[in-house]
Amino acid sequence: MKISVFIFGMAAALVGLMTLNAQAQPINGTISFSGGVNFNNPNFTSATSASFSSDIVTQDTGTYNTVGITAGTPVTFSSFTYTGALGNSISPGNPMWTLSFGTPTSYTYSFVESTSSIIAISSTSITVTGTGTLETTNPAFTNVSGTFTLQANSATAGGGTSFSFADSNASVPEPATLLLLGLGLAGLGFYRGGDKAAA
Repeated sequence: MKISVFIFGMAAALVGLMTLNAQAQPINGTISFSGGVNFNNPNFTSATSASFSSDIVTQDTGTYNTVGITAGTPVTFSSFTYTGALGNSISPGNPMWTLSFGTPTSYTYSFVESTSSIIAISSTSITVTGTGTLETTNPAFTNVSGTFTLQANSATAGGGTSFSFADSNASVPEPATLLLLGLGLAGLGFYRGGDKAAA
């Protein structure tokens, strides 16, 4: 009886570990972009909208790099509107940015903005920080929460802009996995208790 309880405990723990490994994992790492931006007024504090063009991936780490996204991969940004004052938010179209990558199956990665705040602004530059969700159609990964920083310089047509997204999500075991692991530990506990009783 003690042997069967012990085997059950080990089996439950093993199933739990296998379940954890088989689950889709949240994306981790950072990804940065750069390209062109056009504001509707050459003065950032007076402008009310911006649109992007010719944007590409410039650097990535973690999962982004693992799946093969490389520098030069095209990315599409949505235009945004705003009122040029500190603390104000921007209103981008969602998703804020999107890119497709993969062979033979192409998966989509995109970022949906939730909150944003202008933390610095002058006539020739603007910095916006905020939060949102990275969404993907890749079944190997799950959507994650993250933070972003958007910086743009020179409000002239085709002026430079840089945007970076940093994932802030931590992998957390699913409740079902925790239950299975708990059953495994319970089985081991019953086995040890049986040993003491026999002694």
